[in-house]
Amino acid sequence: MKQLSDYWDGKEGYGSHCPILYELMKHIQGPVLELGCGDFSTPLLCDIAKDDILVSLESEQEWYDQMVTRGYHANPKHSIIYVADWDKMFVEIEQYWTLIFVDHNGTRRVNDALLLKNRCDIMILHDTDADGSGGKYGWKDLWQHFRYRKDFKHGNPVAMPATSIVSNVVDVNDWWKKNVESL
Repeated sequence: MKQLSDYWDGKEGYGSHCPILYELMKHIQGPVLELGCGDFSTPLLCDIAKDDILVSLESEQEWYDQMVTRGYHANPKHSIIYVADWDKMFVEIEQYWTLIFVDHNGTRRVNDALLLKNRCDIMILHDTDADGSGGKYGWKDLWQHFRYRKDFKHGNPVAMPATSIVSNVVDVNDWWKKNVESL
């Protein structure tokens, strides 16, 4: 398995979710849904989830085209789908997911996380403010809808956006302590 440094050098704020995503993916099995493709998350997920179903949804044509050109759809268990209408897409995809990673169109993040909150074991939310304010996407309106939450703040919040893990099924604080911090 590749190392975290193969995906993220620790300096680029856009990839600040990588340590959390990397550790979770090392310890889970099952279908993964990625909302929003990217230079950091998509290669990481494609490599680590090679034996699991991975569906990556992208609504920005340029990002979609880049991911397809790079061959991230080559694994028959992986799909990259262009999304013209998010509301319609969520009706069409009714699967229960082990993990959902939310890092797509910012104006939709909170609403889509609410829509999918009971359709996964664990959800990773990128660009949250770990101080609880909810950041520019209004995550603070979401916290009350999840039973468990763990926040990760990587230094300067401007350069390194925070990432949060939430769940209504898994006590993510306890899970992280047992599976990651114990290593």
